[in-house]
Amino acid sequence: MLLDSLSKVSHELFAQPDDLKQLGIKNKVRLVSEIISHWVDSIAIISEESGIKLGELTQDTVQSLPESLVTSIWKPLLPILSIMVSNSHDETILQTMLNSYQTLVNLSGTLNLSSAREALLASLCQFCIPSTTSTLSHKHMHICKTLFNITHCLGFVLDSKAWHKVLDTLYKLDYLLNNSTKLDDPDLSSDITILTSAMESLFRNTHMWPDSTIVDLMSALGQLTLEFMETLATNDKKITGGKVFGIEKMIIVGQNNLDRIELYWDSLSAYLDCICNSKYSEIRSLGTSSVSRIVLSAFKKFIENPPKNSIEKWQKWQRTLLLVLHDLLGSSYSDTQESVFNVIYSILQTSGGQLDAGGWSMLLFILCKLPLSVGGKEGFKCLQLIVSDFLQSENLLPSLERLITSVSKYAHSEESTQAIGAVGMYWNIADYLGKIGKEQVDLWWIILEELKVLGEDPRFEVRHSALHSLHIALSTHGSLLSPHAWQRVMQDIVLNLLDRISANYFKNVQSDKANKSLEATEIAKSSQRQYSQSLFSDSSQKQWEETYNIFTQNLGKIFRTYLNNLEKRDQEVLEEPQVKKNWDILVQKLKEGINFGTMYVITAVIKTMKELLSCVLVSNLFFSKWSSSWELMVSLRLRFETTVGSIPFKLISIILEVLELIYQRSEDYQYEETCLRVSFGILSLLLKATANEKELSHAKLLPEQREIWEFIEKMLGHLETHGKGFSVYTNFLLKYLKYDSEEPHADAFCRKALEVTEVFIRSHTVRSPSLVIDILSAYEKIIYLRFTNETYLQALNTSKGALPLWHICEDSFITLIPGLCTNTYWEQVLSICSGTLNPNEKLICKLTKQNLEAMAKAAEELDIKFVWALAGILKENHIENPNILQKLVGVIDIGCDSFYKAIHAQELILQKSFMSACFNALLGLSQENSFCAKVSGPVLVGRCKEILLKFGKEEKLSGQMPLPRVKLLEMLDFLNSLRLLDISATALEKPGKKAHLMEIFPQLCELITVKDSEIKEALKQVFLEISRNM
Repeated sequence: MLLDSLSKVSHELFAQPDDLKQLGIKNKVRLVSEIISHWVDSIAIISEESGIKLGELTQDTVQSLPESLVTSIWKPLLPILSIMVSNSHDETILQTMLNSYQTLVNLSGTLNLSSAREALLASLCQFCIPSTTSTLSHKHMHICKTLFNITHCLGFVLDSKAWHKVLDTLYKLDYLLNNSTKLDDPDLSSDITILTSAMESLFRNTHMWPDSTIVDLMSALGQLTLEFMETLATNDKKITGGKVFGIEKMIIVGQNNLDRIELYWDSLSAYLDCICNSKYSEIRSLGTSSVSRIVLSAFKKFIENPPKNSIEKWQKWQRTLLLVLHDLLGSSYSDTQESVFNVIYSILQTSGGQLDAGGWSMLLFILCKLPLSVGGKEGFKCLQLIVSDFLQSENLLPSLERLITSVSKYAHSEESTQAIGAVGMYWNIADYLGKIGKEQVDLWWIILEELKVLGEDPRFEVRHSALHSLHIALSTHGSLLSPHAWQRVMQDIVLNLLDRISANYFKNVQSDKANKSLEATEIAKSSQRQYSQSLFSDSSQKQWEETYNIFTQNLGKIFRTYLNNLEKRDQEVLEEPQVKKNWDILVQKLKEGINFGTMYVITAVIKTMKELLSCVLVSNLFFSKWSSSWELMVSLRLRFETTVGSIPFKLISIILEVLELIYQRSEDYQYEETCLRVSFGILSLLLKATANEKELSHAKLLPEQREIWEFIEKMLGHLETHGKGFSVYTNFLLKYLKYDSEEPHADAFCRKALEVTEVFIRSHTVRSPSLVIDILSAYEKIIYLRFTNETYLQALNTSKGALPLWHICEDSFITLIPGLCTNTYWEQVLSICSGTLNPNEKLICKLTKQNLEAMAKAAEELDIKFVWALAGILKENHIENPNILQKLVGVIDIGCDSFYKAIHAQELILQKSFMSACFNALLGLSQENSFCAKVSGPVLVGRCKEILLKFGKEEKLSGQMPLPRVKLLEMLDFLNSLRLLDISATALEKPGKKAHLMEIFPQLCELITVKDSEIKEALKQVFLEISRNM
């Protein structure tokens, strides 16, 4: 009855708003408010006296007095409270009514009277937000503060339904607070600040709330968000402010209640999944960022303090958290899928080092599952971070296969940068497996198979990177593989890849040839069109050529590693049928490169041979399979024979190194005549190729030619060691002991061949006289070049500034003469001596005067050396053949009257002339202790008689004029030499040391009529010498 009366009174009091200004009406309103407040407070006191603690849900099933009181009064009282709050502007009365609202909500919530609680909250919430304006008044501030008091202090008496109503109001209030304009009223501005702070603290302090309240709150926030999304879809509106109240507060509550994550995780993840799959990109973006925030917060929290919950999925909390990301992969929106990579990358950055095996497994499973078309760059960054920073983690080891699978996606990416980066990751993983010393054959095989496939990728930079990684991986850590695994690697990976690369290379070579032919045809047909560039580019061929080169060069090292690892387990590895088979396949592929590749490819093949032969074990295999192995060198020779153009210096050096590795071995295979012919054939072709490069001056070798000849000299030592191959060596030298004036390099080659030949003959390794005879014949032809006019003309080009070639040859021959003093070679030696020192007059006459003087100037000193060398041999060696001896002495005798006399007719040279040297040589040969004095003595006497008679005639013909001074001096020297000579006792028929003076006594007497006093005095001394020895 009282409540009915109060209801009537309240309606009457507020029927005329203007009456509220009357003092009497105000007092009545205040009285009504006090009655209501007192009544509500009384019920609260009764409840406490009944043992009911406000704020704690009662568990009594029997209705209590407080419950009966609240049940009976809340419905009639609610309209009165609503009227009072709605119409009251007195701050005291308003606060009194609001306190009653708060108390009644507390009572209804404590007593579990949901209808009363929800009705009261609904009534109160409708007064929080202005209905006609967006500006909050002081009254709204007071009502909102009451609502915050209820949520802060009594929130645990609210269920999800009640929370939904409250949160809906708070959502609207939050919008007004964040979008309120600057106010002139400082009190109102202060209240807004207070409400904003209360809003923030409400959700941040939820960690103090009971579990049930957290569950209800999360459920209400999620439902509110879904309703917002539905409203957004219905009204086709856009988000303002860059955030959604429900989503934002869910994450804040979640972050502040991670210790109880098991309470709300399932519902939270379900709501977030719905949000992340919204049709609005703004909503999805908020959803994915929220997932990132809550997951990262959970990781950061649980890394230090793992959940203590006994539920299995929270014992494996990393996997549970990552499952949310896994579920997002099923989204039909690419931006949602891409966000997964961003979250994973953040997890790796903050907690990668603390991931357990389950975490790594799930994380890599997610990376494996996501297609490249979605978030390729972000996923690649994740893999890069894993491989660079966390590969050493033991927890990652069980998931390495998934990591390799993830890398494989990017290895085949259309973006070259990612593919190359993925190849680098393969190497890092292989290197890690090698360092930890675990064989992990399955993982190794996955990596090697992937690298093999990438080794023939159409993009040259990708395949080059793959081939490099394959080589490094096998070379560095191949020792981990078993013999069986190595056999499989060599057969299925290395040789198989070589076959594919070869096929691609040669296919591109043929394609390039066809394209160039087509290009030529097109140009011919379209003569009026201007071609700014070739119709076809040979870049593909060049790239595959480079690939072939790279792989082939690494092949040698890989094969070495292969054999070395097999040998550790089996000493008889070279007898393995599979090893021999692999070697034959390798040789066959290398031969293809030599036969059909460019010089660049051939260089790669020869480098591989060098690498192979540098290993003793592989070298042994090379020689054990000699027939097939040597075919490589045979192919090289045949290829060079058909190649037009130069051979790179680098290739020449490598070929020489390969030959040195072959010939330094102790086996005899390589010294068979057929093999030596191949080797020297290659050397000859190398010299020929270098001769095509440029004109040569000063008769000098190019660096590459010098290197070839140095090897040729080394070969002589190898031949001496094995005692065979001299005929091939000689024939090779004879090829270059020929001078062709049309070949600019012939001069330099011939000089070097002479140098090598000299060593060859002096080393006593020449076992066949016929070889020496052939060499001497070649020498003779070169020396005779001194008598041709072309020689002096050519010298202006190829040997300008250097000694003539014939000069070098003659000097070399002089050095060799002592070793040729046998009956076998005298005929050849005599022929050279006679032809050089006593040239045919016809040869001399063919030379121009200028060339004759040039020859005499260059040759006289050398010819003098020649005469003295020949005289020394005659004097010191007993030559049994009298005919040869006579001819040799005759050569010296004839030299006393050589062509040099025309050159020196007016010169005073005395002992420096060739003719003087010949005469002095005869004097020396006729001295005591000379083996040939018996032959040279008569020759000397004959020569002396001729000289004296000639001088006498010239003296008489001169009349009263004296002879030229040079003639007189020569005669003085001649007479003194004869006077001082002690001839051998066996030289002449007459006895005595001065028998030669007795033989020429008549000729001496003819000179007593000479006019010159010095000559007379010299004759006097000669006659006195004769008288003393009579």
